[in-house]
Order: sequence, then structure tokens, then C-alpha cells
Amino acid sequence: MTDEFNDYEIDFDSTAKIVVGVDGSDAANQALYWAVKESRLRKATVIVVHAWEYPALAYGAYPNEALDLETGGKEILAKAVALGHSIDPDALISTVLKEGNPVVILAHEAKDTDLLVVGSRGHGGFTSLVLGSVSSQLAHHAKVPLVIVHNRKTTAN
Repeated sequence: MTDEFNDYEIDFDSTAKIVVGVDGSDAANQALYWAVKESRLRKATVIVVHAWEYPALAYGAYPNEALDLETGGKEILAKAVALGHSIDPDALISTVLKEGNPVVILAHEAKDTDLLVVGSRGHGGFTSLVLGSVSSQLAHHAKVPLVIVHNRKTTAN
């Protein structure tokens, strides 16, 4: 065997990182669950990311002060950390809260990590779609392996 194969060995002693996008939805919580369970296998840190941006209408028709999305994002992250530690009390979890497009923020935060995890659907208005806009765009633009966790919750017709 040649030494060229040694370049592909996995180093489990390194600090692995898994980024997971959250928005407070059931799908995001299931993605967080998956990421925390995977972090135990990989001995990885989970980086919980929430990105927020004001809707286009908020810049003209409504005062931005009425939409405190940053405070809402902090609450979402706090709940996500609590959920993550309820899944695995020993999980290493850090958070990132940034204003901006969720696709751009998630792709940027994940660029030097091992894995990016998102739910299949967020809080978007088209609940009949299989993929949400963020997960769909990340499937095309993420530069790291991407896991899209499908929401297991079923609704009665």
C-alpha cells in the first residue's frame, strides 16, 4: 500500500463540527435532534445557527422596532440549546445569531465544518412543498455534505 491513502484517513481526535440551522419549527427541531445524535458518533461540536432578516415590507410599511427579530432569534437559540442538552446532556453546543439571508449565513457558517444539517421545511407559507426554500437552495449551494431531515410529523386531512 502506498502513502497516498493516508491522506484520506479520518482523524477522530480532531475537533469535528456540525452546523444545524434552526428557526423554531418542528422540522428544525428534528434536524437538531439528528445533529446532536450524530455529534455523539463523530465526537463533534454542534453549532446551532439562526439567521433572521426583516421582510421586504418591514422597511417601508412597518416600523422595524415592532419586529424584534433579533430577540426572537435569541429565544429560538436558547430553546434549541435546551433541547440539544435534553437529547444529550454532554453535547458541546455553541450558537450563532446573524442578520441576513439564511442560505448565505448557513453556507458561510458551514464552510469549514464537517456537515450541515437542516430541516426539510421551515416556517414558510407553502406547507404542501416537500422542501422549503432554504433547504432547497442549500442543496444546490452548500460546499460541505448536507443532511436534510424530513419532518416526521404528519397532519390529518
